Amino acid sequence: MGKKNGSAQQKLGWAFFWLTTAGAAAMALITTPEMPQWSIVSLLFVTGGGLTASAYYFRLFEAPIPIGTMPRASILLAFIWVCVFIFSQWLGPRPRVAFLETHVYLDKPNLPMFANISFQNMGAKGKMTAYGFGAVTQSSATSSSVRQELQQGVRQLIAKGGGLTYSIGAQEKKWFTIFGPTLTAQQTLQVKRGELDFYFAATLVTDPGQERFDFCGFVVGNHPDTVLQCEE
Repeated sequence: MGKKNGSAQQKLGWAFFWLTTAGAAAMALITTPEMPQWSIVSLLFVTGGGLTASAYYFRLFEAPIPIGTMPRASILLAFIWVCVFIFSQWLGPRPRVAFLETHVYLDKPNLPMFANISFQNMGAKGKMTAYGFGAVTQSSATSSSVRQELQQGVRQLIAKGGGLTYSIGAQEKKWFTIFGPTLTAQQTLQVKRGELDFYFAATLVTDPGQERFDFCGFVVGNHPDTVLQCEE
C-alpha cells in the first residue's frame, strides 16, 4: 500500500513538474518574441512535450475500458499539438513600430492644431491601427501628468474602436495625424506668448500580436519646431 501511495505521489509530482515546464516555456515565448527562430522552435517543442508528459502522468490518456485508451490518447495528443501549432502561429513574425519624425502645425487657418507623426515598421508585414489624442495645457503643467491624461483618452478610443488601420510591409514608412482643439482668439495669443503647450499622444496596435506602441510629445506654443518627449 505504501509503495502504491508513493508511486502515485511521484507521478503527481512529475505531472506538475512537466506542466510547470510547459508553462514556463510558453511564458518565455510570449515575453521575448524577438528571440532567434531556433530558440522559438525549441521552446515550442518543450511546451508540447511538457503538456504531453503532464497528461501522461495525470493519466489522462487512460480510458475507463482498455479498448478505448488508444483512441482517447490519439485524440488528446492531436488536441495538444494542434494547440501548440495555433500558439506558434500566434507567435509568428509581427509588425514592430519605430517612431521617426514629428511635425507640428499650430497656425493653419480654419484648422485645429495638429501633429503629423511618421513611423516605420521594423518587423514583419501586417497591420497597424493608430489612435491619437491631442490637447492644449498650461505651460506650468508637468508633462508626466499630462501624458497620463492623454493616454487615458487614447485607451478610451481603443475601447471604442474605429482607429485608422494601415496595411504595412516590412521596413515600410507611413505617417498619421493627431488633431488637437481649434483655438479661440485668446488661446492663439497665449500660444504665441508661450503660455500654452500642445500635447499629443498616440498608440499603434499591431495585428497580429496586438502589441501596443506608445508615443507622447509636446511643443511649447512659441517654439513649434522643437518637439519634446513627455516624461514617464
